Amino acid sequence: MSSSQLRWGIVGCGIISGVFARDLVYLNKNPRGANKIKHVITRVASRSPAKGQEFIEKNIDEYYDDVYGTKVVSYEDIQIDPEVDILYIGLPHTLHHSFVIEAITRGKKHILCEKPVTVNSKQLELILDAARENNVFFMEAVWVRYFPLIREVQKILYEDKKVGDVKRIFSDLSVDMKRLHGDDWVPSNRVADKKLGGGALLDITIYPITYSRIFMDPQSDPKSNWKIVSSMVFESLNGKQEDEVDFCTSFIISDQTHKQQATGISSFSSDVSDGLIAKIDGELGSISIYSGGIGPAPIKYHIKLKNGQEIEKSFEDDLDGTLGYIYEAIECGEMIVAGEKQSSIMSWNESQLIMSILDDIRKQNSLSYEVDL
Repeated sequence: MSSSQLRWGIVGCGIISGVFARDLVYLNKNPRGANKIKHVITRVASRSPAKGQEFIEKNIDEYYDDVYGTKVVSYEDIQIDPEVDILYIGLPHTLHHSFVIEAITRGKKHILCEKPVTVNSKQLELILDAARENNVFFMEAVWVRYFPLIREVQKILYEDKKVGDVKRIFSDLSVDMKRLHGDDWVPSNRVADKKLGGGALLDITIYPITYSRIFMDPQSDPKSNWKIVSSMVFESLNGKQEDEVDFCTSFIISDQTHKQQATGISSFSSDVSDGLIAKIDGELGSISIYSGGIGPAPIKYHIKLKNGQEIEKSFEDDLDGTLGYIYEAIECGEMIVAGEKQSSIMSWNESQLIMSILDDIRKQNSLSYEVDL
């Protein structure tokens, strides 16, 4: 890449890939970050050329003033395409590890991989080994971590100590999948299909786990300080017990060292209530985190102190009509220009840590996938 332009290849033509592509188009027209990098989509990979072209017309050409000239290529060709610096991986998570390793080893491509980065820790280790050996940038696309609100709230909690010692955190990311998917809410749907690593845990419970990690004491070490207990309710859309995955998952994290507890829940049958995605309670008051709708994007906080003081701040204007995927793209560009191979916001170690927690929760509830064997 040049210091002013980062060339992207989009792998997979799903809904989230489309949202990410539209946010990249915004960054091309409105460069942000220290280096004001333009983000250019040069390639889209799809098994179906027709579907790939439809994706380009809907998510890219429609938003540029002029047709940019993005081309549709195969999954295999995008891994080695010389017109691509970095790949955004929007494939089902069961396909992440094999595709990413090939893209790194064959094409030496930088990678932004959608969450969950893999299905289990073993797969992630193989990816990170490949990234080290081939000296490429790799980052997991846990988009909420890069929002400006997150860093500001962390400062309010643990530097300014606005609400005093943090004692309790609650987070929820529930989505009514039948409402969301409509006629596509069928047994073969990615989030319901056990063969595709379906279930609430990997798809949406990762957000409450992430918020617990973000808002608990930064000195808290999950490996030594956290005790996690969890529970799942299993269902399948075809009624077969062998195809059941978790449609509802909850967990409690206790840290006796820092005297904190975090609870979280996710469900496929209901939406987040009133956009409240996290609430942090301290000795002096609380902070509530809200999304702009039913999703997990943190765009507003409300502080309520026991002395009666209330503070509210919205970050919606900073989004400028995007859905917030701009922040993770900006991070990729800035890190690559700086010669970094990982981001401190979502480091390789942090991805390993979260994946190990997901593994542990699945083990507690006897949920396994074919790729685990």
